[in-house]
Amino acid sequence: MEKTIPELMDFFDVPDVAIALIEAREVKWEQIFGYADLENDISLDLSHVLRVGSNTKPVLAWRVMSLIEIGKVSLSPGLDILLQCYKRYLS
Repeated sequence: MEKTIPELMDFFDVPDVAIALIEAREVKWEQIFGYADLENDISLDLSHVLRVGSNTKPVLAWRVMSLIEIGKVSLSPGLDILLQCYKRYLS
């Protein structure tokens, strides 16, 4: 990964990446890549804060589907029924 990730960063023009692999609530591997400040050649380190952006959407989707698989959540009734209490905020 130490070779592939920087290559992908160059290809997609990504200045910084932080990755953590977590299993059973334990960090198994973590690594940071890139620069916090390209203009001043400042490398990224653990003290820097990175934006998460829309990365939480697939994580939430995965979690909902895992809850469906074990029967904790159902796709029926539809989401519109489940979110009735929020309807006034959505219109």
